[in-house]
This record gives sequence, structure tokens and C-alpha cells, in this order.
Amino acid sequence: MTKRYTPEEKQEFNRRFLDDFLADLTVEEIAEKHGVSKASIYRWKREQNQDIVQLDVFKNFGIDIEDAFNIVHRHDIADRWTLRDALFRIAIWIRWPTEPHIQRAMLITCICNYLRQHCPSPNLHKLDENERKFLYKYVDLDFLGSIATPNAPYFDFFNIQSHGKARYSDLDFFGAVTKYMLSPLAVRGSSNKYIQLAEVHYLIQNEVFGPTWVMSKRTFEYIWAKRAATFPFLFVERHNKPEYKVDWNFEPQSPEFHQEFDDIFENVAHVKRYLAHCRWATETLRSRLHPRTLKHIRFPNFPDGLASIALPTEPFDAAETAKLKRVGTDFFKAKSGT
Repeated sequence: MTKRYTPEEKQEFNRRFLDDFLADLTVEEIAEKHGVSKASIYRWKREQNQDIVQLDVFKNFGIDIEDAFNIVHRHDIADRWTLRDALFRIAIWIRWPTEPHIQRAMLITCICNYLRQHCPSPNLHKLDENERKFLYKYVDLDFLGSIATPNAPYFDFFNIQSHGKARYSDLDFFGAVTKYMLSPLAVRGSSNKYIQLAEVHYLIQNEVFGPTWVMSKRTFEYIWAKRAATFPFLFVERHNKPEYKVDWNFEPQSPEFHQEFDDIFENVAHVKRYLAHCRWATETLRSRLHPRTLKHIRFPNFPDGLASIALPTEPFDAAETAKLKRVGTDFFKAKSGT
């Protein structure tokens, strides 16, 4: 009997199929990966053909995040437009680390809106040479052709979706999960001192990290594979000291976008400090993950000479610690069958 999928399931499959298409997986590989028939994939391709044609222009594009880190690290010798480019790349990679089709679209969106607010005239011929180079680095005729249709792809900007509680966002959620993974509590029940992702998922299911956000094991594994490389960055963004705060959550179409970005640009020393904390969080998290867990996660490398600075955070309070221990103990009991 043919399984019928809900509209929500179809939407989720569409998103995953598109990611796989852009990663150059074959139809057979996509079908096997998601446990669906090849006919389903072919039907999806027919339905989505126009979007795929439009998104073809984004394939083979990827942000060189390590180059961006190096530019910030050597910001005193970088020219101002090169530094702006690096900061935009960092902001966009943090939100979409594994989605090159979105990365380029968002880079162009940010650059166009920044120049539109930065320059007194909207005419391209009135941009100076450096501004034109900044724009033309990512904009070409293929890209312009891809958006000049009624079916041009659309992506969310930097809005962080909330879950359960109006003021509790994905940034809060992933920041809390990573805070736990960096804490001594995360390896207390492991004989080999590696974090057990199954326990992290169990804690999420039991609402330890904030609001109700029940997710299947499959969804958790999908989010982990897609976003894990940025977890340390989200943790630092969420828990950094106010005097070193770097807020990447700007909106390119906001009238204040130019000023918000320039606040980051004029305080690049804070970004360098932010990256130093991110290096510590990344290296700590990587050391706590089993090599098998790291197999499909590409954490970025940091510039030689960039310090690794621990980020002090408020410890879990007594109630939080008690809940973490209780739910964690339940997990290990269930795992051992006792």
C-alpha cells in the first residue's frame, strides 16, 4: 500500500531533496537515503523543475569561511571593502553553513542593500571602483538571469524562528544545547569521555533546554549534520559578554541595516575576540565528540596565531543541574536496561 505523506512531510522532503540535488547526489542515492521510491524523486523533480533551474546558478558556490577568519585576524592590514566582505561571509555562514545555494543569494542581498543605503545614488555607474568590485565579485549575468523570473527562489533572511515561548529562539535553543555539551555534565555518564548524541536528543525530548520542541531522532540527526559546525558560534553569540557582543542577527531590508553592519565593521576587534572564543568552543566540542560523530561534520580551522580564549558562562543553577542529572540518569538506565 502506498504511503500518503502529510503536507508538512512533503515540504520537509522537498527541502531535503533540494539540498541533496545541490550536493550532486544521484536519484538512486537520494531515494535510498530517505527511504522513498525513485518514482517519488522523479515526480518531485518534475514538480520542482523550475526552481531547480533557477537554483542551478548557485551550485559549486561555497563560502571560504577560513579565509574570512584570516582577514578578520589580520584586519589591520586588510582594506576596508575586503574586511566588509569577510564580515558578511561570517554572518551568512553562521546561519547557513551547509547551504551554498542560500549563501550566494544572501551575500548578494546583503551587499546590494548595504550599497543602496551606503551610497547617495542608486545608479550603478556612480559607484566608485572599490564599491563596484565589491558588488561584481558575486553578481554576474547568470545570477541576474536566475532572479528575473516569477519563480525566482526566495529565502528567509536572518530571522531566528521562535519555539513555544515568544522570546525563545533557535539561537537560545542551540546556545543552551551547546552550553550543556561544553559542560562537565555532558561526559559524566560516558566511560570514554565522549558526548553521546543520543543523550542530547533524549534531553531535548524531555524539554531540558527550554520550550517544547519535540523532534524525532531523524530530525535531530538532520539538524546536527546541517548545523553542528556552527553550534560553537551560536553558543558564543548567545553567551558572550555585553562589552564584546557581536550581533549577527541583522535584517538586510531594514532601514537600519547599514548602521547595524557598520557597528560590527567599526568594532572588528570585538569580532576577533568573538572568533577567539569560537575557537575555544569549537576545539573543546570537537575533542568531546567521537571520531565517528565527526565523520560528516566539517568544523572550520582557525588562523595560526589566533588565541583560543575560554568563554566563562553562568553555571547551570541548582534546579537546572538537578533536572539534567535526573533526565540523564533516566537515559543511561534505559540504555542499560536497568
